[in-house]
Amino acid sequence: MASYMEQKEINEQGLTGARKTAERKRLEKPIWTAFISWATSEIRKHSPGSAMYGALNYLLTHRKSLMAYLNFPLMPIDNNECERGFKPLVKGRKTSYFFQNLHSAWRGSMMYSFFGSCAMNDINPQKWLTYVLEHIVTTPENKLINILPQHFDKSLLEK
Repeated sequence: MASYMEQKEINEQGLTGARKTAERKRLEKPIWTAFISWATSEIRKHSPGSAMYGALNYLLTHRKSLMAYLNFPLMPIDNNECERGFKPLVKGRKTSYFFQNLHSAWRGSMMYSFFGSCAMNDINPQKWLTYVLEHIVTTPENKLINILPQHFDKSLLEK
């Protein structure tokens, strides 16, 4: 889609904050407006049970969410990076068949999430978990967020 080309140009310019939002709106909003207009007229040509109708209906129903990135400079155009990050976790989901109960499945899912977050934040999961287990008891409740992988100070693992 043309929005990806415009987004690439914005990223290459190194724009951030309000300037990035302004450029997204200037360059990409007209593309979205034309696309939504086309979808609105095109959906009438397809029967409600067809795949095309379903796709167009999804677009029209979720257009505000799909276009939300235009207003938030830190929001990416899509969630592809996140999806790629969780792919290894999904591949291991068959392991969950061997959980004996819902509570152990919940704990396993939590660990998969932690280790996936470690991978996404370039943190050694074994060193991180060792650190957390050694320090969680002495960490004040209002500081627990700082030991989650996405907020973790990697320099603490080098000590």
